This record gives sequence, structure tokens and C-alpha cells, in this order.
Amino acid sequence: MHHELGETTKYEQACERLLELEPDDPDALVSIAYIHTTHLRLITARDLFNRWLALWPEGERAGEVRTLLRAIESDIAEHTERTGLTDEQHQRAMGLHERALEQVTRGRYREARQLEEQSLHRAPGLIPALNTLSSIDLLEGHLPNTIAKTRRVLEDAPQNFHGIANMVRYLVLSGEFARAAEFAERLRPVTSVSSDAWLRKAEAFSFLGDFASVWTAYEEGAAAGFTRSEFASAYGLHLAGVAAWRLGREAEARKLWQRALKADPNFELTLRNLDDLKLPVGERNGPWPFSFDYWVTPGFMADIRKMTATADVARSGAVADAVQDSDAGQDSDEVGPVDDFEPSAAQEEAAPAALQTFAGAHPELPNVVLALLDRGDRIGREFAVRIAGPIGSTEIAAALRDFALGQSGSDQLRMDATRLPLEVGLLPAFQPIRLWSAGQWRELLLMNMEITFEPIGELPPEVEEPLRESVLAMRDNDAAKALPLLERARQLGPDIPSVLNNLASAYGALGRNDEAKALSIEVHHRFPDYFFGRVTMARMAIQDGDLEAAKDILQPLLGRRKLHIDEFGALADTEIRLSQALDEHQAAESWLKIRSSASASPSVSSWTRSSCARCSSPHSPCSSVAGTGGPPRCRGPTQHRPPDRLASRWDRLPVRPKRSPKEACHDSH
Repeated sequence: MHHELGETTKYEQACERLLELEPDDPDALVSIAYIHTTHLRLITARDLFNRWLALWPEGERAGEVRTLLRAIESDIAEHTERTGLTDEQHQRAMGLHERALEQVTRGRYREARQLEEQSLHRAPGLIPALNTLSSIDLLEGHLPNTIAKTRRVLEDAPQNFHGIANMVRYLVLSGEFARAAEFAERLRPVTSVSSDAWLRKAEAFSFLGDFASVWTAYEEGAAAGFTRSEFASAYGLHLAGVAAWRLGREAEARKLWQRALKADPNFELTLRNLDDLKLPVGERNGPWPFSFDYWVTPGFMADIRKMTATADVARSGAVADAVQDSDAGQDSDEVGPVDDFEPSAAQEEAAPAALQTFAGAHPELPNVVLALLDRGDRIGREFAVRIAGPIGSTEIAAALRDFALGQSGSDQLRMDATRLPLEVGLLPAFQPIRLWSAGQWRELLLMNMEITFEPIGELPPEVEEPLRESVLAMRDNDAAKALPLLERARQLGPDIPSVLNNLASAYGALGRNDEAKALSIEVHHRFPDYFFGRVTMARMAIQDGDLEAAKDILQPLLGRRKLHIDEFGALADTEIRLSQALDEHQAAESWLKIRSSASASPSVSSWTRSSCARCSSPHSPCSSVAGTGGPPRCRGPTQHRPPDRLASRWDRLPVRPKRSPKEACHDSH
């Protein structure tokens, strides 16, 4: 069953158990010999094939086995000559080395280290053993030791392509991409009869994002016949497929991935890339050469676990995804986006500090983040976007901007990436920007605001009751009932701008436009920072045809980073009016969609390209009531519902949880 499912490791273990029970079982013996050949454990494979031939010299597969044995013997002889070891030394040491590799694949690092130490005792300076020991150091979280050991290997064997390729990855893990590129250059001229040479080149250049060089390495392997053999590397074919896709050869990429799955039907990297291609175009993240765990050390992952355990950093976000995948050994499709998580106030306060501490403890992060944005998987890219804020460098902000303006990653992730560039001014807010969305280029608006449903003011108790009753009256289109209540509230709170603003609205609803205008001007002069007073002045400027003045009045509001939902509604509604007055219909449509995404209010549907004539006055019944910027109210043909929530403290209705900061993206067409 494991063989049919392509589960190589489980199949190998099943064959081993069968051989323990029946040492001369022909099928198990030849199967496990083939597995060792696939993993280039040539000494072990040779011994097993020889054992099989000794038992069944005339067996049905004897000719096939003898042919393979000749190739294995040739490879062993070539390696013996290259290393300068005697046959006996080489075979004993390499046999131990192969057993060590087998233990590494099963996560038994202590046993693997002991076997490699034995191999080095038999053959001091055995390069494959030294390379494996450096890899074990990495797996155990000792990256500096890994780099030091690999450097010593290359001092003794400067042309050892395994050591060079290992050094490229180790330097990438430490964030030293420039030095990694220097070592990668040493791989270009390498030629070898080993089938691993082209693969290690492809791997090294994939880490550096040099996909043209990855493709060149694949072509070298193909010319030597290594990519079409029965034991062609699924890993190498996968990397070649990613390179082909990144170079615009999509059909060829798909063929290479299919060949990779033929070599290993369960090869996870290829399967996940192909699954990604099945998603709607706006949700795709691929292609990617490596999953997130390829880019970071075990120590890095341990620090992420500590951070999430101590600070409860966004349990369903990219940080937690990385921990879950590390623990499970694979990605998870069931984890929701970062914005699905609603942390407590204490968690919100702790998370940024924890992320900053984490970023400070890992100086390699900036360069790793740059690589993840360019060629990481979903979790890697989400992690990069998430950690970019605490890093906060200009280079990172520029990389996020370029990522947001490109075509890599999902639409939502690219939109999330606009946050830092907007904050530092590398992207303009509330201006049309050409972005890739749903598989095509669109003119979109970006905003950088936190929209909250929390009350934004506190009223004296004696003012609270009449103001509440007046708002209910205005909701019922009974401005005559609301007026005395508001006048009473004004007497009790003459310096409360929301009371005065509501009173001006009542005047306008009753047709007392001069009084409404005068009171609105007074409110703005007395309270120039009062949000709804400024909105009213902008609407008055629009009504008077002074559109430049309206722009100037609204501009400070666009720079605010946190708005109540009613404040945002008032701003969006006014921007729609201004855009219509300017005949900028695309901008009006964009603001309408921003308004729609920020609130499920039925008023959104009331906006059309042609304004209601009765809504033209800033103090008409279509104006916001209670200074909340809520849905307009109109007695014209299209009825608008009153606001569902008020911005002041006296609204005792249940308050929905605060929303995450939004960088809303809306089609201008």
C-alpha cells in the first residue's frame, strides 16, 4: 500500500521490518535496494543487490539488477579515485556515512552523529561525513557551528559542490545574501559526473532568486541525462518548474511538476504549488521553490514558539501558522487570515512589543523578509508582512511597496502589505493607484485607517437624555419634536459641539437654512477640530460650488489614523458628493465601495450617480443626524434609513468589537 501511495519512507520501513522477519524475501530485498539507490546510498545498495543475486542468480530481474550494479560500481570507483581513499577505507567509511544519512532522514540526530564520527575515525577528512555533521549542527540549532565546519570543509576541498551549496543556504539562513551570492558563483563552473551537481546548483540559485541560473542548471542536468532517468530527483524537477514559471514558461513548468510527481507522487512542495494554481487567481500565492521552514533555523522557530506562548501573538495569524506547520511538519489549509483573530486588549498591547523584541533578536530578519516577499510560500509571505512593521526600516517599507504593486502573492496579502508604505509615505492614501487585482490591473484607492465601533465621546448625564430623545425623533423624521429637546440640551451643555451640530441639522430639516448655516459656521470656528463640524463646512463649500475649499477642509480628515464608523461614513459620503460635483465618477465609485466595505449600512445603496435634489443642502433631511456621519435621511423618492449606531457615549446599544486597521482596496471602474 505504501508503495502504491508513493510513501517512500514508510515503504522502506515496511521492507526493513519484513526483512527482519524473512531475511531472504526477494521482493523486500530488491525493493529496499532500489530505495537506497534512489537516495544515493550506493554502498548499501550494492551490498543488497549482490546479496539478491547470490540468492537468485537466474531470477526474473537478474539482468536488470546486474545492469544497475555495474552503474553503481562505476560510481563507487569514481568516488574512491576522487577522494584518494583505498577501497577498503572508502567502503567501510562510506557504509557508515550512508547509515548516518538514513538516521538523519528519520530525525535520529544523535545516532547519525555517532555513525559519522565512526566513519571519520576510519577515514579522517571524509568530506561527505563532515558535510553531514554540519547539517546535523544546523538541525540541532547551531548555525554558527554549521558555517564554521562547512568553511573548514571548503578549505580542504574548495571544489566540493555539496559544501559550496550548503554554504549558500547557511549564509541565506543567517541573512548574509551578498556572501551567499559569492559562493553561488563558485558553483557555476562546477562539472561532475554526479547526478547531484545540477540539483545543488538549482537549489543554491533558487535561494537567491536567480531563476535564470536555476534553469541553466536544469539544462546542464538534462544534457547529462540526469533529469530523465528512473531516479530523477522530484526536488530538482520541482525547482526547475518554479524557475520555468518565473521565467514565463508556464506550460513547461506544469510538465516539470508532473514529472516531479511521477518521480515522487507525494512530493509536498510540488503538490502544494499545483493546489495553489487551482485557486481563483486573486487568491494564489505561487509558485514558490521552498516552504517557510527552508528559510529559517530550528532556533528561529523555537523563538517564535516562545513569543507566541508569552505574548499570545495572533494565534490564527501567520506567526502561529509557522509554529503549527513546524510542529506538524507541513502547511495547514485550515488556518484563517490574520484579520480573523480578535485579540484581547492585553494581547494587543503585548503583541507589538513581543514582535519588536523578536525582530531585535534576529538581525538576519530584514534580508530574509525580502526573500520571503519575493519567493516565499503563503505562510512565509504572511510572516514577512506581519513582521515588517516591527522591523520598520526604509528598505523593508520599499520592499513591501514593490510587493504590493506587483503580481506575486494573493490580492489580500498584497493589500495587507500596503500598511507600512502608507504610514511612511511611500504610497499615497486616497489617490488612485494601479494595482493587480483579480487577475487584471485596476485603478484602486488605498486607505490607512483603523475603523472602530467604540463610542468616541462622553456627555454629561443631564444632556444625555434630551439628546437621545432628539435623535430618536430625527430618526422618525420628526424634526419639530427634536428641536425643543435640542434647545434644552444646548442650554444644559452650550459648549458641546455634537449638541450644536444636531441642532443645526434640525434647523435644516425644518427649512431654517440661514440659522442652520450660521450655527454650523459657529461650531466650526469654536471647535475647528470637531470632525462633523468640518464635514458640514465641506458640504457647505460643495453646495456653494467652492470645490477647492471643500478639498482643503477635508484634507486633514484624510490623515487621521483612527475613525469611528460614523465619522468614516460622514467622510466617505462627503467625498462622494465632492467627486460627483467634480464629475470624477470613478473616484465617486471608489469611495462608494470603500463606504460599502466599511459598513453594512443600508444607506450605501442610496447613493447613485445622480444626486437627489432634496439632498443638495448640507442641512437638508439627507444630512447626517446626531453628528455621527450615519446614513443620510431623505423624504424624496428613495428612502434612507437612519443610523444604526451613534458616535457618542449615550448610545448604549451593544458595541461590536473594534476592527483591525484596514487598507481597503476598491475598484474604480
